[in-house]
Amino acid sequence: MDWIDTSKVEWLFFDLDHTLWDYQRNANETMRELFVHYGPKMSRQVSFERFIRTYHEHNSRLWKRYREDKIDSATLRRLRWEITFRDLGVEVEDWVEQISEDYLQSCPRKPYLMPHTEEVLTALGARFPMHIITNGFLEVQQIKLDASGLTPYFEHMTTPDMVDVKKPNPKIFHHAMQAVGADPARSLHVGDNYEADVLGAKGIGMPVVYYNSRDAHNPDNVPEIRDLRKLAEWLL
Repeated sequence: MDWIDTSKVEWLFFDLDHTLWDYQRNANETMRELFVHYGPKMSRQVSFERFIRTYHEHNSRLWKRYREDKIDSATLRRLRWEITFRDLGVEVEDWVEQISEDYLQSCPRKPYLMPHTEEVLTALGARFPMHIITNGFLEVQQIKLDASGLTPYFEHMTTPDMVDVKKPNPKIFHHAMQAVGADPARSLHVGDNYEADVLGAKGIGMPVVYYNSRDAHNPDNVPEIRDLRKLAEWLL
């Protein structure tokens, strides 16, 4: 793995969404259920494909602003729906607030994981202490871990709620290290977001593996995987 000496790795840290928990599948299933329920309140010209595409476009853009500390979590949760329905030409009424609440109640309870997650974590967990560093909201991420059966694999989870900053800010990585007594130089972070995970880990001198399952650009050519099983091959 190029510059990573796997023999020195003693602690493993993982991102959650898109890395272990299959955000896309869980979110899409939730959106389908919401569309069935709330679709009659929308214009007949709004198809499910347009509804979900518009939501994901705005949600992705707003999450980037959230990572950059340009908006807070409450603004993110509100705007992703308001802007979506504005673009769809749907009048924002009281039920729009309810669809937001329904999404937050349903989506985190979906159990789908990225391919081979459980077998890889089982193998790695027999050798390494494992932890989570996520930009998600604490109460939501804990529900995801419980619902998907991931809780037993991890000793500690660090979220922005604990440190008032988000990845790639070095403070959240340092907090995670201190919480479990880990040395960044002898740890390894695995995540799918280049800005948050790769640049964040590199910023504190922490080796990182880019889980690039979507074949995105890897400008610094850091070690990457497209299948979680490759991680186990490297480390075990």
